[in-house]
Amino acid sequence: MRLPVFAHSGPYDWARVALAGCILAVLPVVLDDPFFILVLQSLAYLFIVTLGLDILVGWTGQISLGHAGLYAVGAYTTAIASTRLGLPFWASAPLGVVLAGLAGAALALPSLRAKGPYLAMVTIAFGFMCEVTSNRWSLTGGPMGIMSIPGP
Repeated sequence: MRLPVFAHSGPYDWARVALAGCILAVLPVVLDDPFFILVLQSLAYLFIVTLGLDILVGWTGQISLGHAGLYAVGAYTTAIASTRLGLPFWASAPLGVVLAGLAGAALALPSLRAKGPYLAMVTIAFGFMCEVTSNRWSLTGGPMGIMSIPGP
């Protein structure tokens, strides 16, 4: 299966994508301002989330509303591993990815038979459970969240 955007594209379109990727990879080295680097990091995180949602909705036509919950599982895991366990960012971020993947696999098991609005209901329930848990659990800092998370 091919991406719809590149269904009738030639080699020059892939070259443009590669060039844009190289420019985005070099930008953090060139820019000195921490604000712009923070904006680029936020864009990268949100791009990954958007790509996952695009694959699900664009290719399968299924509506999932639980992406924010999985995003929260990975983010809280990374933050807790960095602040409470003292792990560096480059060790805690893969841990967050693995735990978010395991949570996604656990969510996928009951969701396999759900289609259409039922899949949306299962995934939004997961999102609500993540929100309530993160707001009431002292490990996640409750409504105040986790402060002073070290960056990369």
